[in-house]
Amino acid sequence: MELLCVLQISLKPRVRLGTQGFLPHTSTSPLALTIIGEIWHLSADLALINTNIKTMNPTQPIAQALAITKNKIVKVGTNKQIAPLIGEKTKVLSFDGKTVVPGLIDTHIHVADFGRCLMWLDLTSAESITQLQHMLKEKAGHTPAGKWIVGR
Repeated sequence: MELLCVLQISLKPRVRLGTQGFLPHTSTSPLALTIIGEIWHLSADLALINTNIKTMNPTQPIAQALAITKNKIVKVGTNKQIAPLIGEKTKVLSFDGKTVVPGLIDTHIHVADFGRCLMWLDLTSAESITQLQHMLKEKAGHTPAGKWIVGR
């Protein structure tokens, strides 16, 4: 059975919790649980391997692989470090040494355009044509004749 999450815990490797035999392998590796003689490995949804990752982290500027679970990066390291996170359902992408860089999100606005958008009718919450028509009718009741109603 594969669980779609990764846990990292800081217990000493020989510590046991409860009576079910929960035993972390190391404080920096994914947790493997032994329950009734069965091993459950936690696996990533996506693994990028054989890459040249520019991490933007001064303590680890370059990495070879990374693992992603539920759209979050859960581990960055070497192919060997990521391998335990690769399960049956993990999508694995090999980049053959190609460079991977963090995505950049441009968060600026153009004030005039943003101000204009604030004047528009916000239709994003409409869940039906009837609801959209109701919103338009309500806006039209407050809009002078001949003026445009612009919505998004």
